[in-house]
Amino acid sequence: MMNDKEKIYVKNIIIFIIVFGIFIKNFLYLIVPIKNAIASIVGYSLVLGSIFMLIFIQIENTPILKFLKEKIPYFLIVLLLSFYISLNIQFFDKINSKNLSQQYNLIEPLSSFMILLQLYFIHEYVNGKERFKTLSYVITPLNFALIGIMYINLRYFLTDG
Repeated sequence: MMNDKEKIYVKNIIIFIIVFGIFIKNFLYLIVPIKNAIASIVGYSLVLGSIFMLIFIQIENTPILKFLKEKIPYFLIVLLLSFYISLNIQFFDKINSKNLSQQYNLIEPLSSFMILLQLYFIHEYVNGKERFKTLSYVITPLNFALIGIMYINLRYFLTDG
């Protein structure tokens, strides 16, 4: 069992890993010749793993239903990031071809920004600000819709040639 000082230290390390993952997703391909889909997969995988770590370090002697109810924003972002990562894996070649529609190029950065916003809301919720939990509930369906539009765009409106 960790004491409060150790928990704060571990949370700060995890937050650093999340920020590093966001950096990889959004900026690494500008610095290093790396494919956009690879940057998205690696960056969001780091964020996803970090969120799992945040969930696990907060497990204490609380009843399971109460714990699950308190962690719903975490599980929503885990589901969202999993969907986003699978989208990048499934359409790896299409995303890296740079032959994307204008609609996809508009929606993808917006979705990334909303994921960043959700991560901020979760951070504030962890720090005891309950209203950010509600904001997370509002923004999650919007982001799922954006990722769904990205999926439809990649699946049905882009060709391989």
